[in-house]
Amino acid sequence: MPPTNRRYKGEEFEKWVIPGASICAEESSDGVQYASCCNLSLERAELVKRLVASAERVEFTNLGTEVVMMGIRMARAFTGRSKIFRFQFHYSGGYDAVLVGYEEPFDVPISAGVLPAAVEHTVVIPAN
Repeated sequence: MPPTNRRYKGEEFEKWVIPGASICAEESSDGVQYASCCNLSLERAELVKRLVASAERVEFTNLGTEVVMMGIRMARAFTGRSKIFRFQFHYSGGYDAVLVGYEEPFDVPISAGVLPAAVEHTVVIPAN
């Protein structure tokens, strides 16, 4: 759709109408962040499972860091092991356990405030 000109505090600006914006507004009227499942997330999870044959379970998160945290937790629960590895220089989110390996020495946390104990079970391996 073409923009429509509007005025705000004497200034003219263009207002663009985004296709689907009304759907977003309608869905967000019930809230935009949920601490637990809602009907819409359950419907979307079922859609993902139908479209991706190997998707047995679906989890929605707000951030990639949450995905990393859950992945580490699940891997530790499944294997019974505490150590994880990550590739040096690769960004893996803001979780304390992966805030290591960006610069030499590769076995110490990259930031003040990250306790050495938080990364003691993280092994950094070369990217190549």
